[in-house]
Amino acid sequence: MSYWLKYRGTRFPVRPGETTVGRSPYSTIVVGCSLASRSHARLRCSDEELLIADAGSANGTTINGEPLVGRRRLTAGDIVRIGTDIIEVESAPAQSKVQTIKPPPPDDDDAEIVDFETETGVHALDVDFAEGMMLAAKQSADPTQMAGDVRKSVDGVIAAMEEGHQPCGRADAARLVAIAETTAESVADGTLEEWRGMVLARLSLLRQDQDRSTRRPPPVPR
Repeated sequence: MSYWLKYRGTRFPVRPGETTVGRSPYSTIVVGCSLASRSHARLRCSDEELLIADAGSANGTTINGEPLVGRRRLTAGDIVRIGTDIIEVESAPAQSKVQTIKPPPPDDDDAEIVDFETETGVHALDVDFAEGMMLAAKQSADPTQMAGDVRKSVDGVIAAMEEGHQPCGRADAARLVAIAETTAESVADGTLEEWRGMVLARLSLLRQDQDRSTRRPPPVPR
């Protein structure tokens, strides 16, 4: 069973292993509520179940209105409350084929490389993930720290499109442009301006190629 966590309109895919929630910019899901602790709750996902436990937060966590004590199993429809913020547990749609897409290697040899999973022909999950990363960066105390992760997620989605694994729809292209522009603007020293231009250029080429491939040839005169 696969799950999404919906927070402030953004769906975050729950990956196998641990998912952290809190105000820390290093959390998997960064919450903006002032009542949340930096490390507030931890979730662990396996093939059999999704478990949640409070991470020793100051104000506690509730599930469907009940205080969370120890570990508890989550199912679709459960409501997790952290301070005044709400996180909804949703079932992810069935996936037919999954492959791993790796973003281009970063300039820094010591930088972490993040893998992103995606369905062939369905890439809303990746765009949602990049958008969620951007929102988390905006809410963090230092957006510059998370800008590199946002860049990797955007580059990973575009790379998948360029390799033909996923189509480049107009709506998703517009969302990726908005993510790149917002992220570049959050870095005061302007170091991501060149990257923003490259994102716009790559998406423009992808859209042109897709428009040409879908354009019908003129009828053959009889």
